[in-house]
Amino acid sequence: MSQRGRPKGSLGKKKIEEAAAMRAQQLSLSLSPTLTRETYGESNEDSEDAMSMRKLTDTLDNSIELIYAELQKIRKEFGKAIEKNTKDIKGLKAENVDFRDRCQSLERKVADISKTQMDQLKQINKQERLSRRNNLRIVGKDSSPNEDCLKIASEVFTKVGVQDCVVERAHRDGRQMEHRSRHILVKVAHFQDKVSILKNARPALRSEDYYIIDDLTKADLMEKRKWLPKSTTYFEAELGCTSRGLLASTRWKALRIHFCGLKDST
Repeated sequence: MSQRGRPKGSLGKKKIEEAAAMRAQQLSLSLSPTLTRETYGESNEDSEDAMSMRKLTDTLDNSIELIYAELQKIRKEFGKAIEKNTKDIKGLKAENVDFRDRCQSLERKVADISKTQMDQLKQINKQERLSRRNNLRIVGKDSSPNEDCLKIASEVFTKVGVQDCVVERAHRDGRQMEHRSRHILVKVAHFQDKVSILKNARPALRSEDYYIIDDLTKADLMEKRKWLPKSTTYFEAELGCTSRGLLASTRWKALRIHFCGLKDST
């Protein structure tokens, strides 16, 4: 009869489990140093990276704070500069308004002074015209030593048809120029004699090398020279003659000559 049960020398289920647990514990103990080293090594690396990142973050934060503080300082200084410039601009505007008012006042004064000066110049010119009212100029008459200008003037006036003209004085006048004789300035006693002389002088002296003109003031002479080209063009277009031949024209009496221009009164 056979006996049932576990074979001799075999372990029971409980002992097998205990043995397996023991082997697992031994294996764990044998692997723990390696795992501990690997775990600690990785932890150290992570710790160094974290510390570097923290330092970098701290540096960036400090730099940002410094930049922000500098920007705030610049902003404050810039605001003060703008405020100062604004005040200066307002002051300059006020000064500009005052300067403009003063300039306008000065311009009005200058305009008044200019007007007064022009009025005075006109009055002076008018008085000078009156002082030259009876004066004539003989232009182009050759000069000679010890000449008698009174005698020369009387002879010229007789030649133009005014025999009884009373000559108050006569003398050379103007600057001495090479190859050109100075004018003979003549003053006659009567204005009507002057008118007759000017009326008859051009046709009577047509063949001579000298001629007779009015004694104009400096202002009137400048005005005459200003309008001379236009008057010459007018004479040639309207009368068919030059300005020197105007007195010979039959339409002479129908023209009025002004120093400010020409006006046909026909």
